[in-house]
Amino acid sequence: MNDVFVSYKSEDRARLTPLVAALEAEGFDVWWDAHIGTGADWREEIQQRLDAALCAIGDANRARDWIDRAMLMDPENNSMRYNLACALSIHLHDFETALEMLEPYFAQISMTQLRHIDVDPDLKELREVARFQEMHSAAEARLKAAGKPHSGLAATSSS
Repeated sequence: MNDVFVSYKSEDRARLTPLVAALEAEGFDVWWDAHIGTGADWREEIQQRLDAALCAIGDANRARDWIDRAMLMDPENNSMRYNLACALSIHLHDFETALEMLEPYFAQISMTQLRHIDVDPDLKELREVARFQEMHSAAEARLKAAGKPHSGLAATSSS
């Protein structure tokens, strides 16, 4: 069993080499694909090593790849965009990508959805970002202009 499994994109290899060396110097048994032997079934070996590891580093890149794939499959799915933005925000702390996901959502948001955004705990940190506040204000202004007033982010974010 290996202590640490390192997942990465090939272009990140040089950047991760010092990390792997530092972990090994501290006594951790680190596995990454540099250890795959010639002729090995690499998918099977990677899965076995990942399953056996105590810790995995680099899953964020894998998650982002799957998010990109999902968006290619259904780019107009605003419910998916919202849920992926929540995951990006809460698990990966990737606010910029989360905001990119939410931009089309805010453009079509209803008052009920805007109220939900105001209280959704998954978006708590994201609500503090200026770009989020700008998108929220624009959606609120659009709803007000359409005759659908809303109490606003400031009224609910102070709690």
